[in-house]
Amino acid sequence: MNGNKKLSLKQIAMSHYPVLILGPSGAGKSTLARKLHKLSMNGDSEFKSINIGAMSENLFDSLLFGHKKGAFTGADRDQVGFCESVNNGTLFLDEIGDLSIEMQGKLLELCDHQKFYKLGDPTIKKFKGRLIFATNKNLEQKVKKGEFREDLYYRLRFLQIDLEPLRDLSNCVEIIYYECKNRKLVFTDKAWNALVNYTWPGNYRELKQTLDYLELYNQVIDIGQLPLWLKSSSEVIETKTYQKAINSFEYSFLKRNYLKNKGKLNQTARNLEMNKVTLISKLKKYDIPNEYKKMIN
Repeated sequence: MNGNKKLSLKQIAMSHYPVLILGPSGAGKSTLARKLHKLSMNGDSEFKSINIGAMSENLFDSLLFGHKKGAFTGADRDQVGFCESVNNGTLFLDEIGDLSIEMQGKLLELCDHQKFYKLGDPTIKKFKGRLIFATNKNLEQKVKKGEFREDLYYRLRFLQIDLEPLRDLSNCVEIIYYECKNRKLVFTDKAWNALVNYTWPGNYRELKQTLDYLELYNQVIDIGQLPLWLKSSSEVIETKTYQKAINSFEYSFLKRNYLKNKGKLNQTARNLEMNKVTLISKLKKYDIPNEYKKMIN
């Protein structure tokens, strides 16, 4: 969280301010939004989710704010928008980082004044709900490039939650165990090792879909029941020599921490309790700084 390390999810949920959730695709942004809704004072009210990233401006206005009959060609009846139908519940708007500057301006107005207009209707309507936004884009970088409104970014980052990739979470294994326990899935040692050693590039979404698939088996899950990519990952781990296994772990460990600390050497060395000169040498060995530069450019 950005500037809100002392705030719990419950405290954030109980406020009425907009929330911004940042994280890679599949990291569980939608799941977290639903959790915040459930923890809020209006947790029994409507929760509406909409991906607004690929919308045209007319569709954005119509779906979000609604329209009156005759407001535009094809508007043959009145339509209630999400801002109105959510009532005092939660409106979750995903992929905000892909919106045009014009549409961003409309969201800023909604955040600041909690009011909106239907297309073709001059009557002011009050927005009674809670707004939660999400994106997998680096909004700070987009602000610098002029692709995202600075005023909207500063308005939203007041309550910002950063979700890390599943494989980077210190409690990754605990999350996998919890999800398996909820589904009452039981694994052989070999299958379990494959599950926890997999890198989960699709993050929480990939984990959930994998476990949904494994629920189809009404038995103890062995390596043979795992999807092909999980079995392949397990085979690679088992066939590595000791030195290759050590190098593979060291590379993944250093890269994960280097990325987590956004390429800051002093901070990475301090967090790893490693000599800075040693860290630089090992980073160069695996070409990690160059990989990082390619990722952020």
